[in-house]
Amino acid sequence: MKRIYFYMTVLTAMLALSCEQVKDWSDPIDGDAPAPVTSPQVENLNGGAKITYVLPADKDLLGVKAVYSLDDGKERESFASASRVSILLEGYGTTGQYTVMLYAIDKSKNESEPVSVTIEPMTPPVELLRQTLNVQQAFGGIFLRWENTFEKEMAVTLYVADSTGFLLPYDIYYSNAKNGSTSFRGFDDTERDFRIEVRDRWNNYALPLDTAIKPLKEVEIFGRENGIPVWRGYGMENDLYKYMGNIPIPDSYWDRFTDGVGYGPYYQLLGWTTSFFTGVEQDLFMPYYVTIDMQKPASYSRFKFWQGNRSPIGSAICPSVFSLWGTNSPKPVDLAAGQIANLQYWTEWTTVVGVEVNGRGEWMNDWEKLGEYRLVYPSGRTKYIAGQVTAEDQLFIQDGFEFDIDPAMTSKPFRYLRFRVEETIDNYQWMLAELQFFGNFTDE
Repeated sequence: MKRIYFYMTVLTAMLALSCEQVKDWSDPIDGDAPAPVTSPQVENLNGGAKITYVLPADKDLLGVKAVYSLDDGKERESFASASRVSILLEGYGTTGQYTVMLYAIDKSKNESEPVSVTIEPMTPPVELLRQTLNVQQAFGGIFLRWENTFEKEMAVTLYVADSTGFLLPYDIYYSNAKNGSTSFRGFDDTERDFRIEVRDRWNNYALPLDTAIKPLKEVEIFGRENGIPVWRGYGMENDLYKYMGNIPIPDSYWDRFTDGVGYGPYYQLLGWTTSFFTGVEQDLFMPYYVTIDMQKPASYSRFKFWQGNRSPIGSAICPSVFSLWGTNSPKPVDLAAGQIANLQYWTEWTTVVGVEVNGRGEWMNDWEKLGEYRLVYPSGRTKYIAGQVTAEDQLFIQDGFEFDIDPAMTSKPFRYLRFRVEETIDNYQWMLAELQFFGNFTDE
């Protein structure tokens, strides 16, 4: 017991001694203000300015504070540490002269005498964006495009006139993309008044854009007329698809692909190498191409496809990374040039079953891209993994996969469509049950 008491006594003494020897590492406090900054230089920017200066030689200098006001008249402060020799001011919504006061601050929070600096911000980014803002009709609404050179946070608000002509806010889109675009949908094909307003994060507004637009009417681009399929696999006549690298689609398949039954029976689109060359069958090579003759031009807003109803659900193979292209005048096959010469234009294949193709993909220079797509399930996966298809994924699969056409391309009509498939959820095939397109025909 005495030994325990002895140890406790020693420990208490050591703790007391250590507490007495704790060093005060805090900076000393004084009442001496630092000298002001000198030689301020101004670089006027769009919507702001950068002020460069020479720091005072005070050893306890903390930094520099700028006191200024934007167009709302509220006083603001910005701070730059002593490791920097400049301060950036942003948020000005107009051009003109503004006064900025610079203060050197030390670690005791003492402030120097102010140095007055005059800045003249150039055209603000919100106004530059407004100058590039373009609006056009789209299916079920309008499509906007703009340039945001300095990639500043912007809010684009749509106002729509009610029955009395009063403009009401409809929706807001936020973006800092350098090349921005968005669509506002949900309208019938009746002409109406729209107002588009652009605002930055400092609540600076550009002059609104007022316009009257009649949204395009969206219909389904039916794949059959009078109950008979009209779409065709391009190049099927005389086996020309072999010269273009297209997966062959027999005419009989289109009855199933356009019967209105979504998640149901399917046909398997595949392109074994024997479809193009004489030789041993092997899996298709990527990218692969599915090219369709829609028979007459139409403008497209979106499309949808269903993979086949296969057990287990989701195991039917389909594209996961692909793009869609359109044209009205595909380059004719040059039979005299031979198969390889044509495949060099129509594909990007290098070697197929030992045959050098050296495809250059030149067809993409002559077709227009309607969109790039990646299939992502609600679970976040992009590939089929047995046993990992969630209940939400299953509903997503049964409802079909829907993709939007690039709004910038929805006003252009095309007769021929081509899928360029880079990846699939598994293997190289496309187990397709139904294919649908929406938009409108050029004569309607």
